[in-house]
Amino acid sequence: MRHLLVVFGLALFVSAAAQAEPTTDRLRTLQQQGLDAYKAGDFAGCAKAFAETLTMRPHHPRLLYNFAACSAKAGNTKNAVDALNEYAGMGLIAGVEKDEDFASLKGNPGFTSALNKFRANGTQIGRSTIAARLTEPMLAEGVAYDAVGRRFFVSSVDERKIAQVDASGRITDFVPPHRDGLLGAFGMSIDAKRDLLWVSMSGVAQARGLTEQEHHSMGVIALSIADGKRVARADIITPDENTVGVIGDLVAAPDGEVFATDSILPKIYSISGPSTEMRLDDWLQSNRFRSLQGVTFSPDGKTLVAADYGMGLHFIDRKTKAIHTIDFAGGTTLLGIDGLTRSGSTLLAVQNGVAPQRVLAISLDASGSNIVAVKVISANDPNIPEPSLGTIKGDEFCVVANAQWSRFNDDGTRKADLDPPHIACIKLH
Repeated sequence: MRHLLVVFGLALFVSAAAQAEPTTDRLRTLQQQGLDAYKAGDFAGCAKAFAETLTMRPHHPRLLYNFAACSAKAGNTKNAVDALNEYAGMGLIAGVEKDEDFASLKGNPGFTSALNKFRANGTQIGRSTIAARLTEPMLAEGVAYDAVGRRFFVSSVDERKIAQVDASGRITDFVPPHRDGLLGAFGMSIDAKRDLLWVSMSGVAQARGLTEQEHHSMGVIALSIADGKRVARADIITPDENTVGVIGDLVAAPDGEVFATDSILPKIYSISGPSTEMRLDDWLQSNRFRSLQGVTFSPDGKTLVAADYGMGLHFIDRKTKAIHTIDFAGGTTLLGIDGLTRSGSTLLAVQNGVAPQRVLAISLDASGSNIVAVKVISANDPNIPEPSLGTIKGDEFCVVANAQWSRFNDDGTRKADLDPPHIACIKLH
């Protein structure tokens, strides 16, 4: 589940922390000052405010764009052009040609250079193949590949079910709609050692047929990978839907412990294996978390790696719970990452919070807690118009290619009809 970080035209970037820290408060204040100055025609004041935000959040696409726009309006061509070229240098695209804020830059060589980079960034990178096509229109979010059973599991948020697609392409319901009180189904993780499929779930507005209590609920469920029957379940039920979080993804560790992320509340939960008394425990809460998404482990299992839509990647020592955050590496931003998994020493990230939406291969160092290289392995692929979460299938990374969150309003109503989802795979080697 995601919200686009890069929306063209001057706008406010909001870090949605449940407990604001002084830096966050200052950042929000500066942005508001910049927007107020822009509206008042004080473009120099606007540029000054956004210049200060960039000292706090360097390379942030939204802030860079705002700084460039204000600088151009203020007549500071060099600052505007430099900011746009930095933005384009991250491999992103922006509709600056249609933005009147940059009208004064037309014909400037530096501006022309930025435009050429933006155009180049709009070309296709990588080639995917369609591995599976479902036939029922639905809001698909998660995918997991069962190597033993040679099948994909696909979770549905709106239909509240889990479909399976076998090697022949045959589609059946692994978990039929609403069975065992399944909420909107999000990320999944296979624990092959224990023959379990772990599923994160939440009573979001897009999920259909929820009871009043289910609207206030979120949790995880462990299913037998053999037949989809419930093995264990843990829920958190809050007094009202305004205080409930969204458990959107999880990962099962080799030792059986499961970690789940909350995209609304700044928390990571832990579950110590399936049992009749299984519960979700608050493993780590931090005001450094903004909107947690995908989660995986370092190769040695000692470091938990959690994607944060507004902050980048958090590397968290499982023993000490110390947090090391990286939001820029390899010359590009790591904001806007949704799905996150690992193949060997490489993190595979679905970055759908920027334009173009893309897939990154992020190489880790020997410690598994630092980044040595970032490569875009898929972007502007017509097979992958709106990716969400992904899974490893042999030497391929496979994603839900058309999740279709963009076809829903925030209240869960549909803006447009849905298409059947499909799974697209990208060769890794």
